[in-house]
Amino acid sequence: VTAVKNGKSIDTSMGFTPLEGLMMATRAGDVDPGLLLYLQDKEKLSPRRLYELLNRDSGLKGMTGTPDMREVVKRAKSGSIAGRMALEIFCKRAAKAIAAQVISLGGLDQIVFSGGIGENSSEIRRKICEYLRPFGVQLDALKNNSAPAGKAFNKKMSGVLLAWLHADEAAEINRILSSLSI
Repeated sequence: VTAVKNGKSIDTSMGFTPLEGLMMATRAGDVDPGLLLYLQDKEKLSPRRLYELLNRDSGLKGMTGTPDMREVVKRAKSGSIAGRMALEIFCKRAAKAIAAQVISLGGLDQIVFSGGIGENSSEIRRKICEYLRPFGVQLDALKNNSAPAGKAFNKKMSGVLLAWLHADEAAEINRILSSLSI
């Protein structure tokens, strides 16, 4: 989650590595440091195995056995407890990360969803927005399910504009690199 003000990124949910912040397909996201000590002591995990566990065997994959959010949503809808838990944890943590960025921004006027999940899952966008109602977020369910990229899907009386955009990370990295003088 990134706070953008006047077209510039001013804060992010990531820290020293992408491991901090949101739970991802295979990454744990924020974890209590006491867990790491517990795993090292009780489970006799090496630092290398902890690294692998947190980066490649956690997140959605660790909770449900699959890193694919589409599959997690299917499992949740079919009654899987692990699927429902993973979905709720993901959405609530995403909403908390967005809410935290409101501090850096000094307010909230729009939320733009992007990346594979943000672009492709109206269900996830809906669940995240439900948690953000105290910030004036009001999602229009019909528009959320059908809005093309860049078109708003908030209710008219919503104090926060909602939209999704396609992310092209490779193009953005190339744009930044081409502007650098090395």
